[in-house]
Amino acid sequence: MDGFCMKMFGLLPAFFILVLAVAPKETYGTPYASQQGSKIPTCDDPENGGLKLSLTLDDEKDYVSFKCSSNGDPAIEPSPVESRFYKGPDCTTPADLHTEAPGAVLLTSPKAGVAHSIPTTYTLKMASEDRKPVELCYVCKLPKDASEHGAVLHNRVIQKTQDCQVHIAVKARQKTEVPEQPESEDKHDEENKDPTGVTVCSDGIHAATASPETPLTFRCGAAMAIQPKSPKDVFEIADNNCGKEVPLASMLDATLEERAPSSGEYTLTVNKAAAHNTAFCYKCVKPSPLTHKGSAQSSLGAEAIGKECVLKVSVAGVSESAVSVSSMSKAFALIAGSAALEFVYAFV
Repeated sequence: MDGFCMKMFGLLPAFFILVLAVAPKETYGTPYASQQGSKIPTCDDPENGGLKLSLTLDDEKDYVSFKCSSNGDPAIEPSPVESRFYKGPDCTTPADLHTEAPGAVLLTSPKAGVAHSIPTTYTLKMASEDRKPVELCYVCKLPKDASEHGAVLHNRVIQKTQDCQVHIAVKARQKTEVPEQPESEDKHDEENKDPTGVTVCSDGIHAATASPETPLTFRCGAAMAIQPKSPKDVFEIADNNCGKEVPLASMLDATLEERAPSSGEYTLTVNKAAAHNTAFCYKCVKPSPLTHKGSAQSSLGAEAIGKECVLKVSVAGVSESAVSVSSMSKAFALIAGSAALEFVYAFV
């Protein structure tokens, strides 16, 4: 009996490993939540009083996110497409976002105008360089209690709404003076941004990232044009080269749009990440009569030749968790088999 007890006691470490392998782990729906360690603030959260949400963007951060509601998708004023906001404690005085906060933009995920069944996440992204303090306000139009019937107009019930104010206090930031460094000749895989935080592709080869939560905004250098010409196409990457044109939809669910007519700035919005990591590229080309028609490809392992810039875009996939689960399953099978053999030998 003593020998049997000793053998069973020896099985305890294996069972502890089994428990750790199958125990559920906390996961988060978005990279923002996982980085911040908490859920995205919501205006209709009872903890906020239900009608006001106060947020602070300190000088160490470039963006802050919020939702109007955790259930449903109420309207917000001013609309993000207007590039405006309200100012003042009463949140009623309209102001121009670009004038009061140069380089700032209010992004939406999922993208505005795209049908979706989840509440919209709004992300106020500020310029990454100098900025002055500013108080911004948006108004979420929350529906009132369903028991309160709205007015009837032309046999239609007009739903009553109540305002929930989102106040964002942006802290000032001053540019940090750094010692001048000699310019590197190697511009590979560097993300070059202007003072407003927009990625600029004017020469060499640059790398950028995009995700469902963080769209990519970029533009070409002066007098340069984006390729492919169709916003529905991209260049695939093959053998470390910017290769042939393929449909963007064949890579992942995303859209490319010019932020404003003739602005030259483009926003790549990832509606849904692919199962695996995805990479493709765009080119910025300056028309020239001396351009060689035969140079159809640009190596990502060397400087772009002539008046051409390559922007390599990477989008992280969602397969890491699947790989992790697969590895745990294999570990579970091995440990379970070992434990079973030990259990059998205990009676021999």
